[in-house]
Amino acid sequence: MPDQAATRKNATATIALALTAAIVIAAGAWTINAILRAPTHSAAPAPLPAASPQTVQEIIDAARVYLDQDKAPAAETLLNAAVERIEGNQSLHLLLGECLLQQERLEEAYDHYTRGIFIGPDHPEYRFVVGTIASRLNRLEDAETHYKVAQSMDRSNPKFPLYLAQVQRKLGKIDDARASLVIATTLDPNLSIA
Repeated sequence: MPDQAATRKNATATIALALTAAIVIAAGAWTINAILRAPTHSAAPAPLPAASPQTVQEIIDAARVYLDQDKAPAAETLLNAAVERIEGNQSLHLLLGECLLQQERLEEAYDHYTRGIFIGPDHPEYRFVVGTIASRLNRLEDAETHYKVAQSMDRSNPKFPLYLAQVQRKLGKIDDARASLVIATTLDPNLSIA
């Protein structure tokens, strides 16, 4: 029999999450509804007029609530509509990439993460994620490029040269892989080379 106190605590947490989601969604409902209801059948949909950072944040918050509730398709619908209507927003593309990655839709996730990177600003963790997706897609040259960029942006993180070494080994670049492993193990001597 479940503990009644734990059950009440879980119910309270669920209600709090639902109320928070309702507040976030209600605060941005007019914007989100405008995005979702805007016609998309035209050849070039018009961007929303001056989408404010607050509007974008409301969309991101609503999408995060869906993702936290394991409702990736709902988050995807919201984010797809937003990226169609709000041009050049890195955060929307990165979150859509994350949403697609959770659904194991690697090609689409790679596309949106890459768009987000090129909108900028660049960040080593973004490059690492894109490199990992590229590696999973067996785009080893792309993975190598992204891992190298991540490493050049942050020379203190041992996972960047470690993953770079793995890709370089698969590409048959054994000397480069060894050099990358030396960097990784110098940064973190506890890394296993096996």
